[in-house]
Amino acid sequence: MSLNKSSFFQSTGQRLCAAPSRMLFLFACVVSAAAQALPSDWEQEVLIESNASDMDRRNGTVVYQGNVTLTQGTLLITADKLYILSDGNQIEKIVAEGGPATYEQQMEVGKPLTKAHGNRIDYYAGERRITLRGDAQLSQQGNQMNGDLITYDRLDDHT
Repeated sequence: MSLNKSSFFQSTGQRLCAAPSRMLFLFACVVSAAAQALPSDWEQEVLIESNASDMDRRNGTVVYQGNVTLTQGTLLITADKLYILSDGNQIEKIVAEGGPATYEQQMEVGKPLTKAHGNRIDYYAGERRITLRGDAQLSQQGNQMNGDLITYDRLDDHT
């Protein structure tokens, strides 16, 4: 089973997505700096590793399957399947599905990681909002929340 690696890298103010495998997929994706927790996170390269990937340029989606990990700075998302939905120039939403899919990120320097998991995680980049569905759990600074649906608004820092 071969490992597929995709890298979003900085180039003239935009982040470009490249999936080096037998087929090379390339499209522009602007990752909003406001969607990242630590200021240094958004400057970091986004790396996605998976067993397989498929891109639909017409619909602006990329699907990664099998042992998926997405990292950028302190952000780590793991899933069985990961969808990236874009409008062509900017990532609008990342959907992670798994048993469970996981999310973790350091929100502030010197603070512990915020950790979450659920059967599905919807990460709305521009809105700075995360929705956890199905056996959902969110842990932040010693507090823990469980439920079937948890919405975490990072802009207003409330659930």
